[in-house]
Amino acid sequence: MTSGVSVSVARLESLLSRAIAAETDAAGVEVEATFAELGLDSLGAVSVAKCVGKEIGVEIAPILLYEFPTVNALARHLAEELLPSRDSG
Repeated sequence: MTSGVSVSVARLESLLSRAIAAETDAAGVEVEATFAELGLDSLGAVSVAKCVGKEIGVEIAPILLYEFPTVNALARHLAEELLPSRDSG
């Protein structure tokens, strides 16, 4: 997934929270709650992955929402994956 795009954890948390809130009609999203606890089902996971991926210009596999089941965990994973390689250059 490494793409040379650099996105902060805070920005990713914000994008994920906004997409989840829109998908679940939640008033607020706790970044440490699991996606299941937030009311996100499998179709919602696909929608959130597409929405956030479009915002950052990178395809996000919906399975990542199950492998990293909180906003914080997924944001940290994505930020790490999106960091430009330190070995290049």
